Amino acid sequence: MFGIQWTMPCMVLNLLACWKRQGLTKDQNIIWNAIPGCLMWLIWRERNQRAFEDIERHTMDLKLNFIQTLMEWKAVLSSQAVPSIITFIDELGGGVAQQVVAAGLRCIVSNQDKWYLDHLDTTWQQFYMNEPLTNITNPNQQKLVLGGEVCMWGEHIDGSDIEQTIWPRAAAAAERLWTPYDNLAKDPRQVTGRLAHFRCLLNQRGIAAAPLAGPGRVAPVGPGSCYTQ
Repeated sequence: MFGIQWTMPCMVLNLLACWKRQGLTKDQNIIWNAIPGCLMWLIWRERNQRAFEDIERHTMDLKLNFIQTLMEWKAVLSSQAVPSIITFIDELGGGVAQQVVAAGLRCIVSNQDKWYLDHLDTTWQQFYMNEPLTNITNPNQQKLVLGGEVCMWGEHIDGSDIEQTIWPRAAAAAERLWTPYDNLAKDPRQVTGRLAHFRCLLNQRGIAAAPLAGPGRVAPVGPGSCYTQ
């Protein structure tokens, strides 16, 4: 009758609207007739809520029966006891990866203040200078940081701007991840020429990578400005 509706159906709301009109016996009868419908909705809602919570609680156990390695957001770590085979994605600010590896768990860094592509005010220089091992000095804990990822959430993108939102900032993070620490540029300006060339290469291949001269999705300085960064 009500399926998995979390809000009261219009059919019930319309009946309850009769309360606004007083003194009409006919309307009062309709209200009394609406009571079974209200009770049924409450019963269904409670049933669905319990089913939802039960699924959420046991989803991890179900996954572990079929998948040997899971990836979960960091929020799961603070909500329940977890097995050590889970890899956690650090989706918050600085210091979260440090907490995860200190607990002996593996981690993929994707901190929202530096590696979220939908944060258009974050420049490629900030993407490049983000260090996944910040404050993780124990060599054994450093090994638990498997790498990182940049996330492209959908709040501010559609088919018209997704490519220039991702590129070239994602490339800056990629170079940070695959370059040995001792070989990393200490000043992102040392990377500008190489990244500008890569951006132009993407343009030549039909990928609408944005210019480097500014935050995410910045407008070009002028026509033919591919190599003018």
